[in-house]
Amino acid sequence: MEMAISPKIEVPKILSEDRVKSFIENGYISVPDLITPDEIGELKRDTVTIARGGYPCEGIKPFPKELSDEEVLQRILCIHQPHYVSPLMERYVRHPKICGVLSQITAAHIPYWDGSVKCMQSLLFVKPPGFQGQAWHQDEIYIPTRDRSLIGAWIAIDDATTENGCLWVIPASHRTGYLYPQRSHGNPDEFDGVDHESHGFDESKEIPVEVKAGTVVFFNGYLLHRSRKNRSGIYRRVLVNHYCNAWSLLPWQLREGERPANADWRRVISVAGIDPYAWKGYERSPKEVWLRTCKAAQEKDGKEGDQRRKSMAEFVKVANTGDLKPGSAKFVEVGEVQIALFNIDGNYYAIDDVCTHSGGSLSEGWIVEDEVTCPLHGAIYNIKTGEVAGPPAPRGVAKYNVRVRGTDVEVEV
Repeated sequence: MEMAISPKIEVPKILSEDRVKSFIENGYISVPDLITPDEIGELKRDTVTIARGGYPCEGIKPFPKELSDEEVLQRILCIHQPHYVSPLMERYVRHPKICGVLSQITAAHIPYWDGSVKCMQSLLFVKPPGFQGQAWHQDEIYIPTRDRSLIGAWIAIDDATTENGCLWVIPASHRTGYLYPQRSHGNPDEFDGVDHESHGFDESKEIPVEVKAGTVVFFNGYLLHRSRKNRSGIYRRVLVNHYCNAWSLLPWQLREGERPANADWRRVISVAGIDPYAWKGYERSPKEVWLRTCKAAQEKDGKEGDQRRKSMAEFVKVANTGDLKPGSAKFVEVGEVQIALFNIDGNYYAIDDVCTHSGGSLSEGWIVEDEVTCPLHGAIYNIKTGEVAGPPAPRGVAKYNVRVRGTDVEVEV
């Protein structure tokens, strides 16, 4: 078999040698004015389009038309993988200037690196006033590379300040390559529903990274960073895309037959240089996004949720028996309830589709016996009970009664 590589993608060189060295030393750099005001405007408009369900996808149900754009945005903390559904968001994954910087710094710590880069994730933070931040963490805990090359490109859509929840970093905390242990942060008023934080280091060394809209902050996957609650009266919108050296395998999720040593997530986009593993092909991205939640979002929707829960449950047909083979799952929706339906050895089970860790779709997860692994960060749930079977999920998901009548599969909702 011929091991074909992809054609080379040429990108401009943006940074001076000194700035590249600064990134290697400190683990982050801010590059102002990389995004123009016009580009900021189209990112804001596309955020509304995504939030209103303007792109057909699972994961976001269109809000009632009577709600204003402002009312819609005020309900959202973060949308995972917007580039899966939005052509414009995918265009920013490939933004020439951003990718030009990436081609200079992503794996600059590795001798003979040729500047090749690939992308595996995008996160669109809306973070309205009053919404929580993210506790201390290192991104490589969630997205592991083989060569410490994970990098975030944090595109400021609004000015980011200490008041509205800018990034805080510990400079040079990436140098050793040590992944700090995690524990429950226990502070849902300050940080989001991902109830874990890294610990075991000197927090007094942290500094704020306040930037103007249009700035892009680049940071290594081992850099300790966090953000606090938005205590201002304005949004703190950010598009964060994650990349790594294209020469690194990406053992993000283990597929059947893979081992950690050879696992390679292929739902990626080549953005600079070459893809040496192009001969493996690419996994098609699902037309689906995921919503991350926090205490403020839950409180805002709590009243409506209470009303839904008080309504009388009834069995509703969601599928035919022929729709699911044993060992498979299907996303179904009943009203506003998003459900993952499973066929395990001919028996049907239903649980909430949304992972409690960071909003991954469990119907897209990896099924082994009676457990499903979230496709985002590997949280494991018992399919029959909805209980947590493995971290980092902070709690289980709801389960639903299922019955089969003839060829109809019905769920009690």
